[in-house]
Amino acid sequence: MRTRTGIAVTAGLGLAAAQFAPAATFFPPVRRLAEPWMLSRAHTGRAEVALTFDDGPDPDLAPRFADVLGAYPATFFWQGGRVRAHGAAVAATVAAGHEIACHGDDHRTLARLGPDATAGALRRARDAIAEAAGHPPAFYRPAYGVWNATAWAMAPRLGMRRTLWSKWAWDWHARTTTPQIIDRILAGARPGAILLLHDADGAPGATGRTLAALPEILDGLMARGLAPVTLSTLIAGAPEGYSASDTGRAGAAR
Repeated sequence: MRTRTGIAVTAGLGLAAAQFAPAATFFPPVRRLAEPWMLSRAHTGRAEVALTFDDGPDPDLAPRFADVLGAYPATFFWQGGRVRAHGAAVAATVAAGHEIACHGDDHRTLARLGPDATAGALRRARDAIAEAAGHPPAFYRPAYGVWNATAWAMAPRLGMRRTLWSKWAWDWHARTTTPQIIDRILAGARPGAILLLHDADGAPGATGRTLAALPEILDGLMARGLAPVTLSTLIAGAPEGYSASDTGRAGAAR
């Protein structure tokens, strides 16, 4: 009995470890090793960067971010539940020239979701964005940047590239100031960079500080000769990395 119990416990721990092993890509050294299977920067040789924003849409904040960005296109990683509730904000953002990507169906970490719940949430989010934006999302970034094995396998099968970032500003944090947001993003601004900011949620006042930082971030990118583009534009013609349909490396989705 004890032997069978020990085997069952060991097997359970092994399955849990396999399910959450992809979460290690949160750490930069692992993220760089995972580049053949996950997008965290692009190597095209072009002087372009992608400004990306997580957590929306917020119907009041989305138009403010679009106004500040002006003619500079960005990619918004939005939650399926919010997309269903605020379809008009999605349509307006797309009409302004921006790209909508997937940030899950809500902001629960995948570390709390099993395979079936993960699969259902990812499909709902993909479908909600496809309906509201007029086409399905091409990229998926999980909440908190934490993967599990189900999402890792399913994302490319649903037509979405696994995506994290090369530099983030911690702009959601209560102690992060506007000058720190500017400095951190510009410190990571180099050709092919994927720069992470937030357009909703966070600590009180966080999105206001991000909005205040955006004009100087845009000026700083221009001064460095770097053009902000959508993720789709950033990776166009990239010689390395997997395609969204490369399920051979992704493994079997549940």
